[in-house]
Amino acid sequence: MSLNALFIALGLIVLFVAPFIIAMRSSRGKSKKVVEEFEQFASSKGLNVTEKDSWRLRVIGIDSNAKKVIYLDRDHKNTNPLLVDTTNITSSSIYKSTENQLAADGSNTQVVNMLGIQITLSDGSNLKLNFYDAAYDNYHEMGELTIKAERWLKKITATK
Repeated sequence: MSLNALFIALGLIVLFVAPFIIAMRSSRGKSKKVVEEFEQFASSKGLNVTEKDSWRLRVIGIDSNAKKVIYLDRDHKNTNPLLVDTTNITSSSIYKSTENQLAADGSNTQVVNMLGIQITLSDGSNLKLNFYDAAYDNYHEMGELTIKAERWLKKITATK
């Protein structure tokens, strides 16, 4: 193999791989900014977040002493951070939003579009903390995000 062919091959590899590396770095940068925004919001409210979890452009955290949950979702544009006083929660549960879709074999199949925690407050209002959204998340992540939602439901319930 000549030296020119080697340089051409290396150049093609770099041109092919570079967009993937740039996309990964950009995604990490956005996730980091969302976590920083979450921490700034918590400190502006005087909260000491004792536990926190982040995935994609979403962050959830809890201040066990103040009995407050903060949820921030930047996957859905223009979503303000939610601050929930756990002492005002009358009920909470895992919710799944599904729809029927026609499968390749002609049968109907239920597909999960959204999954998360639904909270009902003492004033009758409902809040949904999305953990999985088919529009943004990979279907293969749904199992992991279901476990994460169940774990956070237990933490929220224990803090009431």
